[in-house]
Amino acid sequence: MTAILEATRAARSLLLLATVATTPACDSEPAAPCAEDLPDDWTCATPLALQVDATNCAGTTNVPAVLEILPDGMELTLVAAVVLFRDEQEVCAYQRADEPQVLLQPCEMRPDSVNKGECKYDFRVTLNSGLEGVASVEVFRRFDIPTGSEREPILKSLGEVAVP
Repeated sequence: MTAILEATRAARSLLLLATVATTPACDSEPAAPCAEDLPDDWTCATPLALQVDATNCAGTTNVPAVLEILPDGMELTLVAAVVLFRDEQEVCAYQRADEPQVLLQPCEMRPDSVNKGECKYDFRVTLNSGLEGVASVEVFRRFDIPTGSEREPILKSLGEVAVP
């Protein structure tokens, strides 16, 4: 009997974790590691799967990001290349529910310490459905702010990309 109760509790815990991981980040219910530190108008953004394709930390200069959306079967994939973030920084991606917009930002928005170096990252992000009839998606980037700083993170548009 004890084994059945423990198995039931474990299954409920897994179900709860799965529900939290797939629930949009709305108001006071964070859905992902950095969902609690989204811009004010992104409170109902949904976390997206993000893959880092490449990182180049040599000779980094302030060059524009390269954005493209590719059809991948029934899904759309955002390719964002040459996006600047700190060296060895984990990045999270979010899609707004009410606007065709995607946000790339550090998963840890208020780190205790930071690497000084910048790197150019290439990302692949699988977009959520619901973009039927949308002509373009705007992509934003936000940098972190070290703990103790009074400044707010700056939200910057990287540009718009056409939806095929």
